[in-house]
Amino acid sequence: MHAVSSEDKPSVTSRDLHAIVRQAFLRQKQRGQERLNGALSDAEITQYCPLNSETQQVIDQAIGRFGLSFRAVSRVLKVARTIADIEGEDNIGKAHLLEALSYRKR
Repeated sequence: MHAVSSEDKPSVTSRDLHAIVRQAFLRQKQRGQERLNGALSDAEITQYCPLNSETQQVIDQAIGRFGLSFRAVSRVLKVARTIADIEGEDNIGKAHLLEALSYRKR
């Protein structure tokens, strides 16, 4: 790690970050969601967070390796959906799922 300096500049400005988050919000609304990703019900998770065979395999391995509960899987899927939205992706990809899993408390 390096020392933090007053001359360090963020790679993303506050205005840019606001635009990115707004675009993610609009993607959710265009998809027909009535709630934000973090507030999705179990039925809505099934509807708005579908997994392909590759991502399903990743989540199955995570369940086996980390002993994830149904609630934990739901939280991971909501975070992965948000990451995909921020990146402008329609589908949750393997990278989105792995990033969401990396944010999990152990």
